[in-house]
Amino acid sequence: MKYYANGRPVRESTRVAKESEARRILKEREGRLATGQPVLPRADRVRYEEVTNDLRQHYQATGSRDMVEVEGRLAHLDHVFAGRRVSAIGQPDVTTYVLHRQTKGAANGTINRELGV
Repeated sequence: MKYYANGRPVRESTRVAKESEARRILKEREGRLATGQPVLPRADRVRYEEVTNDLRQHYQATGSRDMVEVEGRLAHLDHVFAGRRVSAIGQPDVTTYVLHRQTKGAANGTINRELGV
């Protein structure tokens, strides 16, 4: 499938066998663009590392958080969630993380702050 974002062509597989279905998906995306709705071509494929890198850049750009604190908190999260797709991380995974951190002796307030970052 080919569509344009910021004036540049973007290619993305629709993962469908029929060209007519791929065209339908393209028309749907074009319609979303025309109405100003967000087009998230790969939202289900975003990895944890991409999100945390964006978060780090945001905190550095805005200065809204102490980067030493952020890195310390993300280090614990990185250990558990690295390599995973964000869409696949759910409440059971967070509960497992909390239990893991509690067994390591972390206070509940610390765990909540880590998850809050």
